[in-house]
Order: sequence, then C-alpha cells, then structure tokens
Amino acid sequence: MIRFARWLSAWILVAPAAALGDTLVLNATRDVTLFEPPAGFPDSSNGAGSTLYVGMLQPWNVERRALVHFVLPVLPSGAVVDSVSLALDVAAFPAGSGALTLHLHRAAALWTEGMSNSGESGVLGITPTLDDATWAHKQFPGIRWSAPGGDYVAAPSASVSVSGPGVAVWTSASMLGDFQGWLASPGTNFGWLLRQSAAPGQDTLVRLRSRESVAGTTPKLTIVYHVPGACASDFNGDQTVDVADLFAYLDAWFMQFGLTSPPADAQDLTADFNTDLRVDVADLFGFLDVWFGEFLNCP
Repeated sequence: MIRFARWLSAWILVAPAAALGDTLVLNATRDVTLFEPPAGFPDSSNGAGSTLYVGMLQPWNVERRALVHFVLPVLPSGAVVDSVSLALDVAAFPAGSGALTLHLHRAAALWTEGMSNSGESGVLGITPTLDDATWAHKQFPGIRWSAPGGDYVAAPSASVSVSGPGVAVWTSASMLGDFQGWLASPGTNFGWLLRQSAAPGQDTLVRLRSRESVAGTTPKLTIVYHVPGACASDFNGDQTVDVADLFAYLDAWFMQFGLTSPPADAQDLTADFNTDLRVDVADLFGFLDVWFGEFLNCP
C-alpha cells in the first residue's frame, strides 16, 4: 500500500492538467418516420412505434426519412458548449447493399408526433392519427410541409457511413452550430431530419430504434460543455474545493470506471474529468492533479 501511494504521488506530480468540462446525455422527446406513399396510396405514419426508417424501399421505390427532437437542457450560467453528438441504434440493415451514408439535416419547421403505431417492422406505416407528422403533413390532418418529405436545411449538418447493425454517431462543427443556435433562439429548435441520398431502384432501407424502443437503444444526444473560470475540482458544486470533493469524485470514479459514451444507452459519466467520453485512469490522475492545485484556494 505504501509503495502504491508513492507511485500515485509521483503520477500526480507529472499528470497534465485536465480539460474543464461536463457531459450531459439527453433522451429524444419525439421522433417519427416520414413515409413516402406509393402512387395512389394515402399518407401513413408510425409516431408511437419502436422504429425509425431511413432510405429507399423496394419494390415500390419510395423513400423514408426520420425526424428526431430533443428538449434543450438548462446549462449553468456562462456555460460554453464544446461538442454535441447524436447516437442512434441501427437495428436492421439491407443485405448486400454495402455501406450507406445517412445525412443529418437541421429541420426547418415545427412538427409533432401522434399515436400511430405500425409495429416493429411496419415499413409501410399505418393510418395517421391526430398530430402525426407524415410525408405530406407536419401536423396531421391540417398543417402541411412546404414541400412533401419535410422542411429542412439543404446542406447536411453531419453525415455518417453505416454498414450494419450497431450504434451510429453523428458529430461535427455544424451540429454544434445548430445546437448553439437553438440555445440562443429556442423557438428555432425543430430537431434534425435524417435521410439518404436518393437511390432509385435500390433497397437501402435502414431500420433504427426510436425513443419508444427498449431502454438502452433509444436516440441520445451527448453534450460536452464547460464553465469558464469555474473551479474544475469542485465536484459537489458547493463553490469550495475541499476533502468532500475528493471523496465524492473517488466514489463516482470507482462506480463509473470503464464506462464509455456515446453508447446507445445513457450512462452517468460525471467522472469523465478530461471529457474524452470514457472513464479511466487518466481521469483519476487529472482530477487529483487539479484538486491538489485548487484545494482550499478555490474560489
């Protein structure tokens, strides 16, 4: 034990200062698939279903797009958002199609989610209910999109190539810009629209898990932020860096060691001190280094 303590002390003396930051994981508040109907068929929807669809469906040669929305968090005063990332679980992928690119666009109009439910694999959707978003409507039955298929910014905010089931993650400077714009003007937060580049004649339909799916597979938005000038090691938030912060951090670190993000499920990553989206030994050394520097001297 003495030998370990000496080794730990040596690490503390040489460990680099950690980046200041916190991680927040949000659950989607609404999501829906927009089903392009085959010629002569009425609108359909799947607002309360457990799946989302993106891509082309054969033999009807019709497109599916998805919408996802998150309520904005309340961040500490003066907080600066460093990055945002969206994670969705890919439940099924078309056999033999090769890698497919899913584009994320900032939605440009308010839309709602109704109670229609076409089931786990309802690729054709079902009759829309009140307030469902559909290919033609942003709010069924009365309010239509300016153009069928949804209103969105033409340039993608991010794009990701997927080639099979697993977790797909979108993150980019443009997504950060979208989020910062929503924080500045909350009334413009309409979420994101997911689509593929049209591929007529090909079956490129990707099935994703929606917010109504089983726990651990639902859409998640991970936000990394920091508060300039804050005491980085004030772990319990009482505006004083003392022994209580050390014990509180150690307790969290031991509970969270080995966790990573963004997985498909939300995880408590408060011990991710260097904000690299994983809790490991580097976080412990980083915290101890900063804590020793701030102990009883911060604020």
